Amino acid sequence: MDVDEKDLQETAEKRAEEILGFHHHLTIYLVVNFMIFVIWLVIFLFNRDAWFPWFLFPLLGWGIGVFFHGLGVYRPEADERRKKELYERELAKLKKGEIQTSTEEPPSSSQAPEGPWVGGQPPEEPPDSP
Repeated sequence: MDVDEKDLQETAEKRAEEILGFHHHLTIYLVVNFMIFVIWLVIFLFNRDAWFPWFLFPLLGWGIGVFFHGLGVYRPEADERRKKELYERELAKLKKGEIQTSTEEPPSSSQAPEGPWVGGQPPEEPPDSP
């Protein structure tokens, strides 16, 4: 099997897992929020004073998460484009010397703190109060 073919299969498998993960998330979201709605409806039918639609809070809050999960699964090119932009920005910073690479030498020992205390001296004890 060709290396390119293997990469394509791995990518396809990863995408299939992401799509299935989103479908499971969406299914659980719908089932749980339907049950929450039914609980609210039963309470409302037996007590007309409890009319406030509190089921909307988990519906909307969790719905935002499901929405962005779907965007991440069905719009991966947006993630790839953003990743490329971040890569190019960080590379430009490295070339300009604005940030330190992990392979550069740490600051000299005269600049680094000595011992477990800053400046190599233990903290002063507070005076004893009678």
